[in-house]
Amino acid sequence: MVFLLWPVGVALAGLVLDGCSSDEEIVPFEPTDKPLPFPNDPEGDITTHVPETKSADTYDGGADTIDASPACTPDPCNGVRIDDPKNPEQSVCVSFSLNPVTLKNKNAAHLGFNIVDINNDGQKDIYLLNDGAPNELLVNKSNFQDQAKSFNLNLVGPHKVSLFSDYDQDGDNDLLLAGDNGSDLFANQDGVFNPMLPSSGIHNPEPATAAVWLGSNLLLGTQNGTFYYRHIAGDQYVEATKAAGLYDTGTAASFAVGDFNGDGLDDVYLANNTGANRLFQNMGNDQYQSVENQAGVTGTGISQDAQWVRFQGEALPSLFVASWETSNQLFVNNQNGTFTNKALDLGVQAPGQNVKSLWMDLLNDQRPWLFLARFEQENLLYSPQLDNQKNVVNFNDRAYPLGLSQVSSVIAAQTADFNEDGYPDLITVMSDGPVNIYTGKATPVKNCVEAKP
Repeated sequence: MVFLLWPVGVALAGLVLDGCSSDEEIVPFEPTDKPLPFPNDPEGDITTHVPETKSADTYDGGADTIDASPACTPDPCNGVRIDDPKNPEQSVCVSFSLNPVTLKNKNAAHLGFNIVDINNDGQKDIYLLNDGAPNELLVNKSNFQDQAKSFNLNLVGPHKVSLFSDYDQDGDNDLLLAGDNGSDLFANQDGVFNPMLPSSGIHNPEPATAAVWLGSNLLLGTQNGTFYYRHIAGDQYVEATKAAGLYDTGTAASFAVGDFNGDGLDDVYLANNTGANRLFQNMGNDQYQSVENQAGVTGTGISQDAQWVRFQGEALPSLFVASWETSNQLFVNNQNGTFTNKALDLGVQAPGQNVKSLWMDLLNDQRPWLFLARFEQENLLYSPQLDNQKNVVNFNDRAYPLGLSQVSSVIAAQTADFNEDGYPDLITVMSDGPVNIYTGKATPVKNCVEAKP
């Protein structure tokens, strides 16, 4: 979950058109086959070409191997074609279709959301955190219907973090809610969520910014540092931040959990709004050690989000850190406990108002794409550019032809397979606007290849 630094004093610039006369000859636009320049591609050698119109619905990325001969008609692609260098007759068409979620309270501002199967029916539901209005529980029944009141979840925040987890191992999801008014645990009692008493040990009055479950234990980020709650038994917790080695004085924006050194234990990376980022290595027995300096992942600037990722099928995960206004960092795992930042080399540094990063394996080839949600700036969707050995040598932005680049007040994003078709979908939430689901799909398409003499 993201803790946003809201931009101040943003001005809108207008365009003034002059010098136009009805006597002037209007020259029609002629489409060209010149490659469309992408960021980090100054030579224009990406296989995507200029469309006849700027409509994402009719955009066909094109392929260098297609022959215009009337004897062969290539399959259409209303998205982006990704070529297979080992099979020039075949490409994959990647596309997204927009499915807005209808909200009952269309005037409510939003602070975040989470995805959960609230009623164990196998469908993914959405818990939407509102500002100045009750939260909404959008239950997925062919469409999304608000049933928050039935579950006692029509709570008024403001909440910025919601985490569903079966902390007591009774077979149903409980809920942690955290925000400006502090953090509280809600127990699921036969489908109704009731707040736990402060005596349980979870209640924290500090303004909360991030949280993550570590098994049945809870790591909480606030504006006044981290708090770690160790599960004792039943509904009882005890605060053990310093005893566990998880204390930090900064304002946590995000936690990322993953095993960076292959020892079978989950480690924790803390992306900070203030101060250096932290890497807590899990030493076993609920003990952690700060190793960010040795590992080389302290980061720079204001960090907003962090994600562990295997972006080219490697054994140990690398680490991506999304930053606010400064360059992002892609810390590539050197497989020896250290990392090297290669964001610039691979073209994903993208300075801007980045609020969330998501890695999506759209082609199911262990070469995930990177989505960057950006506040009041164009979103980015990077596809990996591979060499003949399928090593990632660069990333190229494909957001515009896929209809994902629009400027909005996006504050949160997640990925999930809502329609269970095997391809990840994308959901974005705006602070003052809609909830959008973009249904992803990757379809094999035929190319036309010139016959060799």
